[in-house]
Amino acid sequence: IVSNLPERDENLIDKAYEKIIQQYISKNIRTRNGRKELVKNFYNTDLPAIPHT
Repeated sequence: IVSNLPERDENLIDKAYEKIIQQYISKNIRTRNGRKELVKNFYNTDLPAIPHT
């Protein structure tokens, strides 16, 4: 099945991923919960609470 796929353009794929990630982040980074969720998704770990100074 894999051999039937056309030659991949790594650069194009990277750009596509980057675009998706950028949209995902910009949408979620605005909220504290969004940031926690992002870290959970990307690193599979909880974001430690950051004390406000």
